[in-house]
Order: sequence, then C-alpha cells, then structure tokens
Amino acid sequence: MIKNVLKEDFYRLKRSKTLWICLTVAVVFSFLITTFYNFAIELAGEYGVYTGVDLNEYMAPELMAAMAFLNAELPIFCMIFAAALVAGEFAQGTLRQILASGAGRVGVYFSKWLKVFVASVFLYVATVVVSYLAGLMYWKPQTDYLGIMFGDIGLGLLGLAGYSSLYVALAFMLRSAGGVIGVGIGLNVLVNLLTNPLGTNETVVGFFETVNKLTMSGAYSAAVGESGVSAVLYAVFVPLVYLALCGVVGMLNFVKRDVR
Repeated sequence: MIKNVLKEDFYRLKRSKTLWICLTVAVVFSFLITTFYNFAIELAGEYGVYTGVDLNEYMAPELMAAMAFLNAELPIFCMIFAAALVAGEFAQGTLRQILASGAGRVGVYFSKWLKVFVASVFLYVATVVVSYLAGLMYWKPQTDYLGIMFGDIGLGLLGLAGYSSLYVALAFMLRSAGGVIGVGIGLNVLVNLLTNPLGTNETVVGFFETVNKLTMSGAYSAAVGESGVSAVLYAVFVPLVYLALCGVVGMLNFVKRDVR
C-alpha cells in the first residue's frame, strides 16, 4: 500500500504547477544573488574586503549565494510545497480516500513528507548548480573549498528535512493551505524577532542567544561560521530533533474522522 501511495504522490508532484513555478523563481533568485555578490566584491576592489555583505573568506563566492538562499528563501518554498501539495489534499478529500483504502498513518505521513522534502531538495540542487555556473561568469573555478562546500550542502539537506517535517506537520494539523502559509509566516516573523530583536543582525546574548541556538537556521549559521566539530554536530542534531518531533505530531493528527 505504501508503494502505491508513494507512486501516486510523485506522479502528482511531477504534474504540479507549484513545483515548476517555484523552480523558475528559485533559479532567477539564485542568479540574481550570485550577481549581487559579484557586484559587492567588485566594489571592494579586492576579494575578502568588507563591503557591507558577509563575505566568508573560507567559502568560494559563487557558493555563498547558494548558502544565503538556503538560509533565507528555501524554507519558504518548503512551506509553499507543504501548503499546496499536502494541506490542499485535505480540501480535495484525497487523504481521506487514501486512509479509507487501508494505508497506515505512518506510511501516509512519510509519503507526504518525502514528497515535500524531494521537491525542496530539487530546488536546492538547482540553486547550487545555477549559483556555481553563474559564478564562473565572474570568477575562476574554486577547487580549494570543495570539502567545505559539500559539508555545507550536507547540513543544508538536513535542514531541509527538518523544515519539511515542520511544515508537513502544520499541514496535517491545520488542513488548510492558507492556514499553513499564515502560521508559517507568523512563526518565521516570531523567530526573527526573537533571534534578531534589534534588526541589526548583531550577535545576541542571553535569552535571545538560547532561542537562536534552538532554531535550525541558528544551528546552521553557527556551524558555518565557527567550523568547529561541536558546532557541526549540533547543526546535525537540531534538524534531526525537528524531524522526529514534527513527524510524531503530524502522524498523531490522524483522527477517526479521516477514515469515515
């Protein structure tokens, strides 16, 4: 049964207009962000000089664009996918039919999470490729940073797994595309207020520092910035916790009315 659910989900994913619209937007964003970094570096006159943007001396410029996109915009696409591809199925009655056919809650939730995760990874890979190819227009190929690049990509994929689980859980709880987007935006605004209360992106301390460490973006940023073993392990641990907890919450939101 789970095999049939997966097959149906990925068939729907390939035919989804949401996926291809988001992919187009993501590719354009990636190219523009890479171009912005190039412009900032040219203004500096020399690579690594402060220009008002966060230039990481340990990372190739064309990859900074992809990493910036991951932290800022890509989780939003996870939210859109969960709203359109999962919450929308409640309104259509699709999920009720699947459950009535005998599929278990674990299998159904896993299939929906995997659909959102794969769609998000597809966009992420596209942004990395576009950023790198666009970067070759401005810089020579950077081979000294491949290890760091793949490490950052690995952490990014773990983050996407956590974000996908979070928004799919919201989809099962709210059962409304508009509700998922509304609550998702609200959560992002709240987290931003708690982790960046002054709006200056300065390092926060005390309570705000603790909250920042509990977020996936905060754990990821610390790992990329510090490059220490403990920071990297923590950045691996946090998304896995989100993945597990949100998965349990999502699966528990199947109730008897879903199979009537």
